[in-house]
Amino acid sequence: MDFHSNKILVPVELDDAPPRLLDDAARLARKLGSKLIVLHVIDIRPLVADFAVIPPIEELHAFANETLQSWCDKLDDLKTDVVILHGNVVEEILDYADTVDADLIMMSTHGRRGVERLVLGSTAERVVRHSQRPVLTLRMMPARVTA
Repeated sequence: MDFHSNKILVPVELDDAPPRLLDDAARLARKLGSKLIVLHVIDIRPLVADFAVIPPIEELHAFANETLQSWCDKLDDLKTDVVILHGNVVEEILDYADTVDADLIMMSTHGRRGVERLVLGSTAERVVRHSQRPVLTLRMMPARVTA
């Protein structure tokens, strides 16, 4: 099977460190000669629903852009774009994949179960279910603690 991809869309969450998913996506992009599009969607609905005091959207956007740019700067051998959108996470991922004609969506799943999954849902699962494009999910397991 010969699979060629020009654009890999990689939706990411903001963590303290670059997600392992980005390393895996970079390895795949190098093998396929692809461009990485690193996407973060700011979903302010949960923050507004909690009536929390949130920073202005411009501050959230600037923080996301700075974080993603610093992650992508470490991938200087790859063509990368950083994109930050606002809205419903699943809808924005699917719409943007169509907009840029992504060949592949590569995203992580955290393996939530029980009440946590019921309350939070699974973004990856909903993207897989509704995408018209190939979706590669990687389960990101927490680090094991050994005695």
